[in-house]
Amino acid sequence: MTQLIEDVLLLIFAELHRDPASLYSCILANKTWCRLAIPILWEYFSCAYNPYIHKEESRKKLYNVIAHFLPKDKLTEINIELLPSNPISNELLFNYMDFFTHLTPTWIEDMVQLTCKKDSTSVFNKLLLEYEIYFLIFSKCKNIRYFNWTKSKKLFLLCPNVKEFFSNLRHLKLNVEYMTPEILFNLTAVCQNITNLEVINNNYDEDSKDDDDLISFIRMKNNLPFLCAQLSDVISKN
Repeated sequence: MTQLIEDVLLLIFAELHRDPASLYSCILANKTWCRLAIPILWEYFSCAYNPYIHKEESRKKLYNVIAHFLPKDKLTEINIELLPSNPISNELLFNYMDFFTHLTPTWIEDMVQLTCKKDSTSVFNKLLLEYEIYFLIFSKCKNIRYFNWTKSKKLFLLCPNVKEFFSNLRHLKLNVEYMTPEILFNLTAVCQNITNLEVINNNYDEDSKDDDDLISFIRMKNNLPFLCAQLSDVISKN
């Protein structure tokens, strides 16, 4: 009977997955409701490409929990001081990093901006913090299946576990303007489990040979159930 009740609750919470206010109220009900609703709430936050749809206060709370997992000794070594919005002194009840299913660099950039003390952190140190966040996510977030690579930054490629991270992806969104032939070649070798591929190329020219690497990349993914290509301002789906 207990399992049946939990299964019903999960169905209800799943229906509320786009209603964070209601999910948050459920979390406060009791331990069982909290245990079941927390993963759904965190997945909801991670699914948003644009973090700015959430209030700054909510984002700070989210980033504060992530910051709890960052290596404090390393941050001290590189002289990075995080804003202590709500320092967590006790052990967390959940491994929240397991609840992330999506990742976009916009989230990482926003976290760096909101958690660093602006007056005491240099641009270089912010980049180091960004690297540490990627390293943490690539190491701890084993359930991420969606990655949005539409930024020019490639800092995360320096992480030692980047290949393992990309090999577990199912959905990949790429802006080809930021891809080199070498990167596309390596992605072809590593991303063996991709089922959904979204490609953006606003500088596409059908007469140009510069897109040969992109075409080769797509052809090597011939078992793709879903392909979406945005070439200039035209979107095509297969």
